[in-house]
Amino acid sequence: MLNDDPGTKMVTIVAKIDEGAGIAKSTVYRTIKEYKKTGAVTPSKRSGGRPPLVSQFDDSIKSSVRQIIHNFFYLNELPTLDKINSREDLSQMPYKTVWTDDNVRTRRQAFEVGLSTGLKNPSGKGKRLIILHVGSENSFVNEGLLLFEGRKTSIITKK
Repeated sequence: MLNDDPGTKMVTIVAKIDEGAGIAKSTVYRTIKEYKKTGAVTPSKRSGGRPPLVSQFDDSIKSSVRQIIHNFFYLNELPTLDKINSREDLSQMPYKTVWTDDNVRTRRQAFEVGLSTGLKNPSGKGKRLIILHVGSENSFVNEGLLLFEGRKTSIITKK
């Protein structure tokens, strides 16, 4: 660009780079400053962001969850609560109740008291973590957890 028209201002050149390559203007200015200072441009040293939440669980937990759910689909069955509870390997596992609320019986009663009547709409447009755990009113099934990290917001129903 400078060879075609040496009188072009730096602001115009940076704006064209921003539009054409999709690189932020601040990044272009920072790269030009580094080139003028050192005579070379080094690649970015960014690590790639925050690790996904699913990476917090070890491979044995992930594989056992996959095995339980995939086994139902392999047998062409739906994984219902009764079928999961009837599994012999899960029947000996102890359960404990995490939280039970018998005070609110209807949606209207929850609204009148000022409690939440459902999930709030997501506030951002980033990734979603979908958590599914198999259980009933009495207990949860051990190793019945399914975690899914959605990268697109189109999987979430928008109102």
